Amino acid sequence: MSTTQLRGGGPVTSVLTWQVRPGREHEFEEWTRGVTRCARRFPGNEGVSWLRPEEGHRYHAVVRFP
Repeated sequence: MSTTQLRGGGPVTSVLTWQVRPGREHEFEEWTRGVTRCARRFPGNEGVSWLRPEEGHRYHAVVRFP
């Protein structure tokens, strides 16, 4: 299958989840800023949305491409 065949199927949204160890939240959130900067460099990237937990330690990222 060629790259051309993979494209054109419409937008793609990926949801990624991390279980962050208690006490490491600040370090993880620093890391997320670097991930967001890196994602912006990819052609077509429409952004990364981070969802912080109100309780617990499970973080989610929603990554969008057209």
